[in-house]
Amino acid sequence: MRLGGVLSAVRTPSAAALWVLGAQLLLRLLAIGVLMLTLGPLGQGRVAVAQLIALVGGTLVAAGLEQALVATAGQQDQKSGACRVALLHPALVAGLAVPGTALLAAAPAVSLQLVVGVAALAPSVAVRLWAAVALGQSRMVVYALLSVCPFALYALALCVLLVAGLLDTQVALIAIPTVYLAVALTAVPWVASTLWAHRKGPSLRNVTYETAAALAPGVAAQLANYRLDQVLIGGFLGPRELGYYSIAVSSAEVATLPATARAQILLRDADRRGIRVSMCRSIMKFAPAGLLTAGPFLVFIEAFAPAYQPSLAAYLLLLPGSVAVGATRIVAAVATARGRGVLASRAALVALVMGVPAMTIGIGAAGITGAACAASTTYTVTGLLLFRWWRTEAQRVPASPA
Repeated sequence: MRLGGVLSAVRTPSAAALWVLGAQLLLRLLAIGVLMLTLGPLGQGRVAVAQLIALVGGTLVAAGLEQALVATAGQQDQKSGACRVALLHPALVAGLAVPGTALLAAAPAVSLQLVVGVAALAPSVAVRLWAAVALGQSRMVVYALLSVCPFALYALALCVLLVAGLLDTQVALIAIPTVYLAVALTAVPWVASTLWAHRKGPSLRNVTYETAAALAPGVAAQLANYRLDQVLIGGFLGPRELGYYSIAVSSAEVATLPATARAQILLRDADRRGIRVSMCRSIMKFAPAGLLTAGPFLVFIEAFAPAYQPSLAAYLLLLPGSVAVGATRIVAAVATARGRGVLASRAALVALVMGVPAMTIGIGAAGITGAACAASTTYTVTGLLLFRWWRTEAQRVPASPA
């Protein structure tokens, strides 16, 4: 299919989400495969540390704005406020991250993983927030490009470096912030024509920040639930074990992509169009769909990457948790779109209280296998709590606008 045909296929929300998540899936698997086969568990584990720092740090400094912008950027009376947020917040992050990166790079005892992770904060947050605005405003082609290009450039860079014989751990690390910076710079013309041009508007209270403030505790708690296991493994067991576990986590997360795509559409449309959403039907249809990727992953490990066989048990234990994560995201999207985003925050906070000791005990008792068991249990508890609270709330009080 020619480029024009691909771009025309992502002009509707459902099609865009499908293309974006499918492309991210293929590109993520390609990059993981190259790193696995080239660097081995230790080198790949060091790359995973940097990616973890960038992801955790970026989500924390975004402070719920990514989800809030999807919900508010398309509202006519909040469009200018959303554009101002999408311009201001990346600038604030850059103002802190750039000098922070310089200080860390000058310090002799600081690892390259930390420097790279901090360096990726500003461009990755910018790209994520701009993609959220594009999705909220139904600019599906822009949303697709901003969401896919970082994955595409990183996979392409790894392949080119591999063919040239230049791929090693240091180069793979440096490529992480480089690709995000390239995408952010490429997006500047769209930012100037859309965000900057629409930044001025009526001086109304900024619902984007209010929505983000309500979502931020839940986002932080969910981040801890989904990444605390990797942080603890990296700290207690070292990069090699993190390399094994990160492969299991990354592959299990692929199973959440269909439900994540559905959740993005529900977050944008569930309240705005007044459509009647069958949440249970969405959960049953999309949450288990990603399990179809389990077979190819197992075959790949056995046939091409036997050094990663220690990750198989953790992967299989994480799969039920992946289904729960997908279901949780669907419920959270519906609740947030209908003015009940605090329910997701509450469920995540409760699960976090349970998850911290469970993961600590699991890692101490059985290493990455114990961590996977504890993580999967935590994800399931989060989903069950949120589903129960949302059903109770929905039956008791009519939904209000997000």
